[in-house]
Amino acid sequence: NVDKLVAEHPDIDILVNNAGAIPGGDLQEIDERRWREAWDLKVFGYINLTRDYFAMMRARSRGVIINIIGTMGDRLDPAYIAGCAGNASLIAFTKALGSTSADLGVRVLGVNPGPVNLITNPIGKLPDANIIPREPIFSMNNTNSFTFSYIPQNNAMPTVYRWNAGLQF
Repeated sequence: NVDKLVAEHPDIDILVNNAGAIPGGDLQEIDERRWREAWDLKVFGYINLTRDYFAMMRARSRGVIINIIGTMGDRLDPAYIAGCAGNASLIAFTKALGSTSADLGVRVLGVNPGPVNLITNPIGKLPDANIIPREPIFSMNNTNSFTFSYIPQNNAMPTVYRWNAGLQF
């Protein structure tokens, strides 16, 4: 619930929108219910969180909003039509809001990460120490998962290692 989140955490300096699971499929494969559910989470989730936090950040004249948006908003694929349209919408939303937000003390920007190899362990299993990169470029910890990412020296596709909730340290 956006209202509950904003009420419990009103004074954030940085908002990172990074949610969504838009299904693959062409126009005939994705029915209206699935399309709306996916867009409610990703597209409208980003918009609604941004609306509330942008107002508070603007009032303080400081803050950063980062929207993580799939590259398929620019590289269109009819076999991922709902995702392409949703990501294109978020790219336009981010550019429109960000075009004048800096004048108000709030930076709004989008990040379009490229494709990665993804390795995920089963819930509750400890990661294999041999596959954790020695020099990660990004590390994120929260109560649900932790992620290590790195870009290999040989220009191969970046790899993301993700471990799920249920780990006990």
